[in-house]
Amino acid sequence: MRKAIPLAVSGLLMIFTGAYMILRPDGFLSVVIAMLGLYIAFDGIRSAVSLIRFRTFFPGAVRTAAIVKAVLNTVLGVVIIAIAATNPSILLDIVIYIVAADFLATALINFIDCMILSRSGVYYGSLGLEAVLSFISSIVLFLFPGFIGSVVMTLLAAVILASGAVMVYAAVMYFIGKDGNGGF
Repeated sequence: MRKAIPLAVSGLLMIFTGAYMILRPDGFLSVVIAMLGLYIAFDGIRSAVSLIRFRTFFPGAVRTAAIVKAVLNTVLGVVIIAIAATNPSILLDIVIYIVAADFLATALINFIDCMILSRSGVYYGSLGLEAVLSFISSIVLFLFPGFIGSVVMTLLAAVILASGAVMVYAAVMYFIGKDGNGGF
């Protein structure tokens, strides 16, 4: 029974969140976009730290471009957070274009990084995949900003509602389980 209560509470919170997203998408969007701004700012800081760690592999011009990308990500993240806090009505379109531009810049820098690391014989892991996905994401966001925003919100709300319902159902089944082990 101790496991069922937190599961039920989490499920009910998810159901409430999903319903809130459907009924008040602007308010929820402000919070989500502020979190996205926080992520982008964090990505800028992470990029700067990575650049410092691997600075010997990058020539001056590429290092400068990577620094610019890191600073832009950090500044864009802060701008997104400020917009979410001050004027949420213009949020969706502005943020989608900002994110699209950021994805495009990230793709270009990552392509260059992959080429340099490859020539240096350094394994660059999933950096190439990140570059391709960033480029594709930027194109889709530039072409369909309004559609993407509404679809993402609707899908996210549906997933959160369904997940919450499953969690509540699992908690109830655990609580009323007939096998003495809580139903599982």
